[in-house]
Amino acid sequence: MAVGDFKVTVIGAINEAREKSKLSKVSTLDQDSDSLVKLHYLNDVVSELSDYANWQEQYAEAIVSVQTSVRDYAVSGVVVQNIHEVAISTRTAPLKRESIDNIRQLQRVGNFGSPYHWCLKGTNSEGNPVITVDRWPTSNDGGYFNIGYYSKPAVYTTAMASAVVPFPGRLVVQGLLVKTILDESDGEPTQRYLTNLQLYEKMKDETYNRFNGDTGGDVHFRPGRKGR
Repeated sequence: MAVGDFKVTVIGAINEAREKSKLSKVSTLDQDSDSLVKLHYLNDVVSELSDYANWQEQYAEAIVSVQTSVRDYAVSGVVVQNIHEVAISTRTAPLKRESIDNIRQLQRVGNFGSPYHWCLKGTNSEGNPVITVDRWPTSNDGGYFNIGYYSKPAVYTTAMASAVVPFPGRLVVQGLLVKTILDESDGEPTQRYLTNLQLYEKMKDETYNRFNGDTGGDVHFRPGRKGR
């Protein structure tokens, strides 16, 4: 099975949504005003899915060298959605995450050596979270940090027609169709919109569960969205 069998390109998602709205396909993303609008809506869908949960499709790891007398580190070259774990190569156990209040207290002690704790403290110029550790590494510590994180998808432009959206294609197209239908009714939640929205929400849950809820022998219970 090829990637194209379960994922979709940017222009592929837009063209399928156009066809379902009785419009012809486009060959470029800026061919007409509708294709441009759908590109913006597609970016909204991708951002919405990224914020929905930590998708295994977005998981990655980065190696960051330990530097002498440096307590603040960050992943570079990618956009980070959130940090999952921080470990150091000189120890098998991961660093323990602390609150910013606790890490500030630990840093005031002024210890030197291999770190045992970490915390998120602000962001860098790339907009990525800064990881700060509890003590000052020295030249004898060496090694590197292994940072497990979830990346944030790119914002697609008109020059990225052939880019492959990282999330499953059926879900992406359904999300784009939902936003298209709402736009066509000038924001009025018609019955067609509500029906497709319900399908989209169900697809979102089931697609995410593919790797996160339907794997292994554990039983997971998720509370309903509605109150009593």
